[in-house]
Amino acid sequence: MKTCTHLIIESINNCVFLTVYIIYLTFIIKVEAVALAKKRNSETASHQEEQSMKKVITTMSAITIAAQFNGAQAEQTEQSQPVYNDLQVDYAGENNFQGSGFLDLTVGKTVELIADNDASGTVTTGDTLAYRIEVSNNESFGVNNVYLYDYLETKLSLNVGSVLTSDGTVVYGNNQNDNEWQIEVDIDFIPGGYYAVVEFEAEVVNLNPGHNVIYNEAVVYGIPGSPYFSDDPTTSEPDDPTLIDAYGAYPDLIFDDGFEGSASGGFF
Repeated sequence: MKTCTHLIIESINNCVFLTVYIIYLTFIIKVEAVALAKKRNSETASHQEEQSMKKVITTMSAITIAAQFNGAQAEQTEQSQPVYNDLQVDYAGENNFQGSGFLDLTVGKTVELIADNDASGTVTTGDTLAYRIEVSNNESFGVNNVYLYDYLETKLSLNVGSVLTSDGTVVYGNNQNDNEWQIEVDIDFIPGGYYAVVEFEAEVVNLNPGHNVIYNEAVVYGIPGSPYFSDDPTTSEPDDPTLIDAYGAYPDLIFDDGFEGSASGGFF
């Protein structure tokens, strides 16, 4: 028979073993919990990364389709103009595919000398230029929210009140307190197969002596595929600004003997 002392020692041993076993189980549970948490965090990060990649792929899918359609090569150019500093991507043949989110819309812009005030036969300070912008909807359906901006460079001064539009409303450029370099037109809606026309006049100012190039480009926002930059139809370059040569007067010559004479012009 086991003595009382033996029973006590055996009970103590059992308690020690049970305590050690509980500590061991607690340690194992903590290790498993940490491992599970790391696994869940890893899976969450992977899922988020996968979703981000899906968004990127979804965003780029239209571009990829546009670039490869019919073997057409997309061209990427950077607009670095006085007002616009956006990254513009031109998609060759974008009117040949549907469902990409882009519209077949073109913006043509021409310029004409309408007032040669010094009868020089060239564009000089004080002359008046007339600009014509045609926003064409080449789709078979109408498009809404067509909004046109045109910011003039320092060599042009808008004849405030001269802005005309065939469709929509002139928002900026005709009011008494409007500045002389900003034009905004809310064309709004253009039916399929039609175009809207915006026209305005501007005076030539601030020319440097000799040869100058006057730059101007309009841009259309508010519709899928925006922005749409205007194109000079007289050149083969797509979506290029409309340019016109101008000539600034040279300063009068003053000689040491006091003789004064006007410069010959030096127009080449």
